[in-house]
Amino acid sequence: MTHMRERAAPEVAAGAGFAVVGLALGYVTGQALQVAATLGLADLVATGPQPLAALAAATNADAPALYRVLRTLCSVGVFAEDAEGRFTQTPLSAPLCSDAPGSIRAAVRWVSAPMHYRSVGHMLQTVLTGRPAFDDLFGNSYFDYLARHPEAGRVWDAGMACLGGLENQSIAQAYTFPSGAQIVDVGGGQGGFLAEVLTANPLARGVLYDLPAVVADPRLLTEAGVSERAEAVGGDFFEFLPPGGDVYVFKRVLHDWDDETCVELLQSCRRVIPDGGRVLIIDAVIAPGNAPHAAKIVDLVMLNIVRGRERTAAEFGQLLTAAGFRLNQVIPTPSMLSIVEGRPIGSRPFPGPYNKEGSMSKDAVSVAPDFYKVVLENDRVRVLEVRGAPGAKTELHVHPAQVVVALSDGQFRFGAPDGQSREAGLKAGQVMFLDPVEHTSEITGSTEAHLLLIELK
Repeated sequence: MTHMRERAAPEVAAGAGFAVVGLALGYVTGQALQVAATLGLADLVATGPQPLAALAAATNADAPALYRVLRTLCSVGVFAEDAEGRFTQTPLSAPLCSDAPGSIRAAVRWVSAPMHYRSVGHMLQTVLTGRPAFDDLFGNSYFDYLARHPEAGRVWDAGMACLGGLENQSIAQAYTFPSGAQIVDVGGGQGGFLAEVLTANPLARGVLYDLPAVVADPRLLTEAGVSERAEAVGGDFFEFLPPGGDVYVFKRVLHDWDDETCVELLQSCRRVIPDGGRVLIIDAVIAPGNAPHAAKIVDLVMLNIVRGRERTAAEFGQLLTAAGFRLNQVIPTPSMLSIVEGRPIGSRPFPGPYNKEGSMSKDAVSVAPDFYKVVLENDRVRVLEVRGAPGAKTELHVHPAQVVVALSDGQFRFGAPDGQSREAGLKAGQVMFLDPVEHTSEITGSTEAHLLLIELK
């Protein structure tokens, strides 16, 4: 017997086909919104209906071209055209106003920015190569590009702050923080989320940690009236995480990075977090199945611009386990994001003094007892005072992971076993974090160096 495939009625097949074509044209609406947000069209109609000529004059736009954009946006409910040909505000266009409560103008400009649009337009290249198309199109990785192009960086900063303003309060209120906790917001920008956390938890204290230029003016902490309970610390979270926190927060951070990098960041956190502490990963969590979720769309943007990704709960669990944590719970929030809570497993790691061949390297104090003085030691830390005159040298040795506190200005040369060396300078009061590394030390400055080394067990 011959089995013949059943054919849908022509009108059903055509309807499905046109629906798919409509999906394929979705990029057009996104760019029309980019035009509206960039030109500030919602601001212009906020005071009342405006004729096309007035809008074109105010934006220095070509009137017929602008009309076609507005007509399309009106068809999806963003603006409306009245019987006299004037354009008016609607519930969907109102949030595009710059001064609207919960304005999303900056977020729309960011997510539909040309750098994203071009990258997603090369999705086939990304799928075939496994590398973000952004790198080839713009000649830099995404975050290097933002650092080198201030205007793109400003669009990114404004977009992130805009999204944060929409979601921070509801996320902060969705989690029960320990009373009186010290909360370290890693990559916390200008402090919007930390401000909401401290507002909701009046006994808590916080550390806002991000690049020095980012935290130079933590105005959101000041505006929220919580600056007296918060400290802004500048640094690179790939090099150092501030110790002393009870809760470490990574909000919209891990989704920017590949699994290996995320594990390294979480391992750095494990080295400084107390055994009873908590790590909170605040990112989208994709549920299994075919249900729609905005994070699935965002994940394709990530695919084309960075090496990160949106993840499932199981994937977050794998990252946490690899870094010395266990996945304790996943808490949904009213926003697109969820709170993934990790708790430390076992005792905080104390990396042993091994060199790259795996043989034991000498402890710092045994190599240079006149250089390193133990001032405190217990089962959690060993604190060394370092004083070195100009020209003082040590043999190869290693420290466990350590926090370095400079008590005076100093210049150093660190030598590796392969003969390579690098110079480093520290200013009095500077704090930095170092992973275990085998090295020689030499004071190259003209004055005595004075440091505290806090070795984390």
